[in-house]
Amino acid sequence: MEKSQNANMGINFFMDNPGATWQDFLNQVPKTPCENIKAKFAGTKFKEKYNKINKPDVFNLDHETGAFERYPPKNSGLEPAFADVENFIGTTNMSLPADKSGIVGLMHSHNNEDPKGNHPVKIFSPVDVRTFFNHLMPQANSYTGSYTNAYSLVTTSGGNYMLQYTKSTWPGSINGETKERWQTWYKEKYEQLLKNDELTQSNVEKLFTQFIKEVINIAGLEVYKVAETSSLKLEYNGADQPVKSTPCP
Repeated sequence: MEKSQNANMGINFFMDNPGATWQDFLNQVPKTPCENIKAKFAGTKFKEKYNKINKPDVFNLDHETGAFERYPPKNSGLEPAFADVENFIGTTNMSLPADKSGIVGLMHSHNNEDPKGNHPVKIFSPVDVRTFFNHLMPQANSYTGSYTNAYSLVTTSGGNYMLQYTKSTWPGSINGETKERWQTWYKEKYEQLLKNDELTQSNVEKLFTQFIKEVINIAGLEVYKVAETSSLKLEYNGADQPVKSTPCP
């Protein structure tokens, strides 16, 4: 964005929002996914929760654990806060609380083995993606002024991944029928990898990027392999090609 555009945007924002803070304004300025990821890892509270669920003893649990980030109402003067969430033993998908107001981000673990001895896929599930679209994105727009401030992060022993969105418009809720279609494709493809003894993390990433591109097929949805000091954008590059990975600058 040009400096003059940024300045005009700032003047208009503060005129329309008396009492707003500088941070409120910064939340309105569109950022690239790489900028968003860097900003998150620069935050002490975010890193504390990330480090808490990014370790072997968490991956060896028989249930998921994590945290969500909730924003306060605009102009309240309060800071965003994190709250821990932990699934009950025997459950798989991470659930948000009944009151989802202000929840713009979710991070959670995927374990090495569930209570039945199954090996969960070490990347986002279709339900995780649906939660991102249906809950995190609308809350991010309502509480920070931009859909691009929503994020979902999963930690696994094979790598850590974050969903980001780059468009200024919301594609709408993902209904149950669409979720079931996603789930059917996802389950069939990953079970095929497992049956053929091909469930390597590189194949997991390749199949998930294919899932984003060919099955979800919603412009603006991107996935990044993340760490505290570096991140890679992952993109499907065809059946006979490895995943395209582009480092964040």
